[in-house]
Amino acid sequence: RSWEKIELPGLAEVIRFMSRHQQQHWVAFSLDVKKAHKRVKVAPSEQDFSVFTAVDPQSRTHWLVYLTCHFGGAWSAYWWSRVAAGFVRLCHILLHSSHFLSMYVDGELSLFPAASATLMACVEVMLACSLGVPLSWKKMSLGTTLKWIGWLLQFDGQPCATLSEDKVLRLEAGLRAVTQRLWVRRREFESLVGLLSWYTCGARWLKPWMAMWFHMLLKPAMHFYNLDGEQLWELQRLLDADLRVTRCATLSDVQTGRRLAECGGKVAKESSDLSRCRTKHGRASAQVRPSKDEACVAAFFLQLILGRVPVHLVETPATQCVAAADAFASSTCAGIGGWWMPNEAQLAVSSICWFSMSLDKSSLPEWFVPKGAGLQDVISSLEALAQLVLQVLQRQDPESFARPTCDNLGVVGACEKGLSMKQPLASVLQATALFCMK
Repeated sequence: RSWEKIELPGLAEVIRFMSRHQQQHWVAFSLDVKKAHKRVKVAPSEQDFSVFTAVDPQSRTHWLVYLTCHFGGAWSAYWWSRVAAGFVRLCHILLHSSHFLSMYVDGELSLFPAASATLMACVEVMLACSLGVPLSWKKMSLGTTLKWIGWLLQFDGQPCATLSEDKVLRLEAGLRAVTQRLWVRRREFESLVGLLSWYTCGARWLKPWMAMWFHMLLKPAMHFYNLDGEQLWELQRLLDADLRVTRCATLSDVQTGRRLAECGGKVAKESSDLSRCRTKHGRASAQVRPSKDEACVAAFFLQLILGRVPVHLVETPATQCVAAADAFASSTCAGIGGWWMPNEAQLAVSSICWFSMSLDKSSLPEWFVPKGAGLQDVISSLEALAQLVLQVLQRQDPESFARPTCDNLGVVGACEKGLSMKQPLASVLQATALFCMK
């Protein structure tokens, strides 16, 4: 098994390139390698690691091996990434002129200057053909509007990206089931969360709300189990009249206090339903419904997706001003404060704008400080709150903005990832993202 991690390009790379070259008019070109993984031959010494069977008309089983890398194998991605990297590097050397070029698995995207786009695209195709790279001609596209890895890219006017229609339909179907609080199968829900993770890599302002989706997979209130016959038999004897588990199971990780909601695709009404549930390959899964809060988050995502909210490909930074914010806390009291100096202001104490706020538990929502905890226990969230207040107050000066700086590593790490799995920091990041969206 290959443990190597491969970082694939996405909209973030396109945005960085476009933002550095805002004055240039770009034309996009995309090509697709046909059956990419199968173009890599497996060494004879490694062919025994990819084995499959086939049954002939006489019901005889034959053991076969793959001579090429098949789609879905970890080693297939490992070797193809090296082949693709070699092709990308050769393209960079041959094209030479200013351009953008990256490959997401087998889908390549290039950005060429409008004056020479046709010629540079032809050169790239000629290189691929001379190297024997099999191209999918029907997927090849050149123009100011094209589709790449599920995004519709537009480079005319204000460059932006929107979701393709097939992605909108998939996300809509999954999100509607959650908004209506319907029973959700684990495999379908995992697929939805994976698709939302991909989507928020482009729509980065939605990243803080991914914490809610990950909690839906992990929290006990919505825990999924894939159980075999013996585990189902044991679980049936651990349930009380309310279908709650009376003690921890020994054959599975089902914990005390959890309530059976569904088994084998049907709502559970009594413990004997476990003995009648349908199984697949000798196993069955149990699941529960999303909560009201989770349904609200799903409705929020659904509104943005159905509204085709675009992702802008050019980010124009404003003039940054000098600013700082910080927080302190003890067990019973806390405070946040900060300052900034407007652009073009004289370097003097009188030019500094500042704020200071004293806080205690009564001035904060109940959910902000966990029961039995002190304000010092949520110092990371207070640091993030100070940064948010600084941004809100400083934006009264529309000509400049303050780039957040923080000396709390927890806040820095959460901001870098775009989300936090812990409250109340997760909610502060969501509030910050909502302010930036507005």
